[in-house]
Amino acid sequence: SVLFMGCNRLMRQAVIDHIPRGSDLQILDVACGTAAWIPQARLQGRLHPITAIDLSPAYLRYARSMQALGFRDNTTFLQMNAESLQPPGQPPDAWSGRFDRVTSIWLLHELPRPALERAIAEMARVLKPGGLLLLLDSMQRADIPPDRRERAESAYRFFARYFNEPYYLAYQGLDVPALLRAHGLVVETSEPWFRSKLWVARKPT
Repeated sequence: SVLFMGCNRLMRQAVIDHIPRGSDLQILDVACGTAAWIPQARLQGRLHPITAIDLSPAYLRYARSMQALGFRDNTTFLQMNAESLQPPGQPPDAWSGRFDRVTSIWLLHELPRPALERAIAEMARVLKPGGLLLLLDSMQRADIPPDRRERAESAYRFFARYFNEPYYLAYQGLDVPALLRAHGLVVETSEPWFRSKLWVARKPT
């Protein structure tokens, strides 16, 4: 909240806007963290079953505790690595082509390139043909007007060092559309949302 000047909800809304109201879609949220966007979506009529995964048991405990405080719904939380989307006790291809939407919020800048490649490949694999991948992350260097870029670069370096984000500066130059296309996805839109950016990509039918 401090980093984004209290506008986290505004930026998460970018993802919610690309999910229709109703309860008939299967949604996978990759690296859910505190899963703060889910109750926000529920209040807006997005009642679809959501499987939320994260590698961190601490984040998952917090997310589950929020459910216990009143956000009881059809969300399933699983501890899982984004690089291997395999449900416990099931074969490796159990989720292939399963989900109508795959969402991931502020994950891209957290991963080194090899891990990022594997995670995107897995997200593409578990999407249904025609399904959408919704990726929200920080704005990048190219999104900053040239006359403000030097100042932004200084802020990026401070952020990477102070908040221990070793891959953030590499993310600043990452060609996300090219990465998505390399894994068979069609990029439909790229939208700025305050300090963040949303990519919407579809798996061909």
